[in-house]
Amino acid sequence: MSRFKFFDQQEVLRRRNKKKNIFLRLNRVVERKGFEPIVKGLSPIVFLFGAVLLLSGCGQNTFTQFYKGETFQDVAAFYDNIPSPLEEPIVQLSSNLSPATPLKMFEDGWGWIGESSWEGPMVSSEVGENLARQHAKKIGASYVLWRYDYRSTHDSVISMPIVQPGQTYTTQHYGTVGGIGGVPYSGTSFTTTSPQVSYKDIPITIHRYAYRALFFIKITPRPFKLDIQTEEPPIEFKQKFDTNAGMKVLAALKGGNAYKANILPGDIILKINENNVYHDKPTNLKKGRNIIKLYRSDKEMIKEIIL
Repeated sequence: MSRFKFFDQQEVLRRRNKKKNIFLRLNRVVERKGFEPIVKGLSPIVFLFGAVLLLSGCGQNTFTQFYKGETFQDVAAFYDNIPSPLEEPIVQLSSNLSPATPLKMFEDGWGWIGESSWEGPMVSSEVGENLARQHAKKIGASYVLWRYDYRSTHDSVISMPIVQPGQTYTTQHYGTVGGIGGVPYSGTSFTTTSPQVSYKDIPITIHRYAYRALFFIKITPRPFKLDIQTEEPPIEFKQKFDTNAGMKVLAALKGGNAYKANILPGDIILKINENNVYHDKPTNLKKGRNIIKLYRSDKEMIKEIIL
């Protein structure tokens, strides 16, 4: 088993505004970002506040924020013969991402290097695709499979501060100095009261979705490798043949040495050139004739690979 994740089968507007035209611009931003909050009974300024809360903290790419895995540079330092990343990664919305997905992709020449997963509000397919592509470029991935699934809907309440500005009062002063026949005077004074703050509870409904994305790099067959995905043999096999050696084949890269030798998923390879093999240790072939001892449905078979 390789150290890299693509050999492992298991394994993302806060200010208050007063004018309606600003609210409308924000509403378009919400639509472009693909969020789908349902806010009940709100005036434009109230909805603006709720949208601000939903979007706050969303400046970071969630595919990047929740990514766990390697980069192209990490893998290229140890894995031979990897083509350069595509300039424009392929991003595909998948109907199903199962534990078998990385194995199928491996067979077709795509090595899994990591994944992103999180839960959050709805994002449109267009926005999700763009964000996934941005992260793929960042880590050097050439292919992305992603999907989202509805999880739940829940009602909540946000308390919005409502500020009533202070009032300014003007007082005009008139009179005379010195009594009757004195000198007349007049003046103006201003008095301003403090702003008053109250809070209004705003009901909102939020739809939550689970997101997952798998990131792949292009891989090609290597001359002295089997290019297979493996796991440890089942305990029943070890007990029957009294051995801790062996590796169970999960997938074989098309065009690779194992694929051309008709080594199939489910086969358990025990020896190569009379040497025991283990699923978690590197396996190399030699130039010339290579003898592969394996078991298929508990039947011993010999495969030959000539390089």
